[in-house]
Amino acid sequence: MDLLFRSEILKAIRKYFYSTSVIEVVTPVIQKFASSEVFIESIEVKNYGYLHTSPEHAMKHLLSKYKDSIFQICPVFRANEIGSFHKEEFQMLEWYRSSFDLTKLLEETEKLLRFVLKEIAANFDCAHLLFPFQKISYKSLFLNTFSENPHTVSLKKLSQLSKSLNMPNINHSRSEYLDFLFALKIQPKIMAPTFVFDYPLCQAAQAEISFDDEGEMVANRFELFIEGVELANAYQELRDSGELLTRFNDNNAIRRLHGKKEVPVDYQLLESLPLMPKCAGASLGIDRLMKIISGSPDINKFYDTD
Repeated sequence: MDLLFRSEILKAIRKYFYSTSVIEVVTPVIQKFASSEVFIESIEVKNYGYLHTSPEHAMKHLLSKYKDSIFQICPVFRANEIGSFHKEEFQMLEWYRSSFDLTKLLEETEKLLRFVLKEIAANFDCAHLLFPFQKISYKSLFLNTFSENPHTVSLKKLSQLSKSLNMPNINHSRSEYLDFLFALKIQPKIMAPTFVFDYPLCQAAQAEISFDDEGEMVANRFELFIEGVELANAYQELRDSGELLTRFNDNNAIRRLHGKKEVPVDYQLLESLPLMPKCAGASLGIDRLMKIISGSPDINKFYDTD
């Protein structure tokens, strides 16, 4: 049944994108560069490169050349990710919508999930998801929990809050403190399907910077949480190569702080960015989607080969 369940979900995803004229693409699994993200570790293939942690960079090369909306379903690999919500190899959907802003992509993400559930409902028992999904800013969640503005709170205060919750007593970056506090006290309480938007600047990754309703600078990105689990992650895609280089260098500085190996800069990607059309892109974990809508307690259930 699990084989059929995955097959029908993949069929529904492809049906949705083909019906909206989004082109399916395939990019190499082995890449020259490791991920520059501080806490995502790539798996090296000796003498060849690294198994990709996401098809993001390769797909952006295609975007810069062809300009069209594209999607891909592929295996991705991340070292040491083991647990009921994690695997070192898992399946990812990633898509980029040319000319979309983040609001349109948010609406499409919900529309896609509605479509998938409708397509598979006749043959599988699925968890009931409440539509429309909720939307809330990162700032609102943080204020409600800690009575602090995450965009302006001092590093000292973040350190104090984290240490009071037993975070290991070593130096951490602003992003690490925020991640720890969010994951421990906020994320587990997000049970209804909820889009969290307007992330702190230090968590922009490869998203553009914008201004929120109160004029504060924020990362123009969202994440979708369901039952305390992050299901999707999306950006208004950054096209400023100088800014991305700065962020890569900042990541390497934090990697050095933690005694990790620096990652060489992908200059081919930097050259591609200015050629990309305005676009918004998202990634979604297929295995987590299966877990959520089936009500399974463990993501590993969907990899049984017995």
